[in-house]
Amino acid sequence: MGKSTIVMTLICCLLAACGQSKKEEFELRTKCKELGDKLEIKEAEDIELGNYHKHNVRSHYDPSTNRCLLMDNNTVYKNGNLWSRTTDLIDAQSGKRLASSVSSHYDGGKNVGIIGDRAATYDEATKYIDKLFGDDK
Repeated sequence: MGKSTIVMTLICCLLAACGQSKKEEFELRTKCKELGDKLEIKEAEDIELGNYHKHNVRSHYDPSTNRCLLMDNNTVYKNGNLWSRTTDLIDAQSGKRLASSVSSHYDGGKNVGIIGDRAATYDEATKYIDKLFGDDK
């Protein structure tokens, strides 16, 4: 078997492997999206008082870590006014919150963050969420 035949065989094997991994990645992204869709979040409304919660959940599969992440953007209105905005980054398989950033519009408008179990600044938490969530944000 000549060098060119060996090289062509290796290239074909690599291309076939890439095709399988892309298919597998697509399937895992699809399953990740399904986990996000199944996340039960109750949106509360009290129209008469102008109070309500609005959630927007998105999913992201990271093939480098084989991890499905969910981002829950939660907006709360009270008396018709914006009360707070929270972004939670959640590991979809374990349900564990990985980080949160909270921007409040009451009581002086404090912004805070959490990464894992430790307190962080709003900016630190937001950057961490953006980094882990990747291009799907």
